[in-house]
Amino acid sequence: LRLPCTKSTPHDLGDLGSHPIHTEIILRGLLDVRIRERQHFFNFSGVGFHFSRPPELLDELHSLGIPCALVTMSWRRFAEAVLEHLPQPSFEVTVFGDEVAHGKPHPEPYLRAASLLNVEPSTCVAIEDSPTGVASAHAAGCQVIGVPNMKPLEHIDGVRIVSSLTEIDAATLWTT
Repeated sequence: LRLPCTKSTPHDLGDLGSHPIHTEIILRGLLDVRIRERQHFFNFSGVGFHFSRPPELLDELHSLGIPCALVTMSWRRFAEAVLEHLPQPSFEVTVFGDEVAHGKPHPEPYLRAASLLNVEPSTCVAIEDSPTGVASAHAAGCQVIGVPNMKPLEHIDGVRIVSSLTEIDAATLWTT
């Protein structure tokens, strides 16, 4: 669908002729296009998705009856396009960026996940790949394992840094 547009500002886009278009509809359409463009990256082989073994680790945790949560600052619509490629159910709880008032590095996303799982944050292990994610989980009181990705992770007391998820399994999650 192509709309003729002679308007020049985002404010003007709300009214194209006699057909008002809401900003949310425009954003949803743009996001759908972006998801379709990036769909081929969601293969969990280490290309386009840095965690090389999330399905195996999630399967192991599920087989032991350990509930899992996904805490991401991606919008639900975008993240669900990735999640549909994982074995189901992979996560009992999800917390998305468009569902919290304060994103990472604020502790709210991890506090919400722990609350939804009905557990104390101190009993949770968060696996994070970004400095803001590590800070968020640490501030919430979770045990944190950092797996560097796009940015290096600096040492923080109480945070375990590993080079790859291949260094972790269910038995070693709670070791320091």
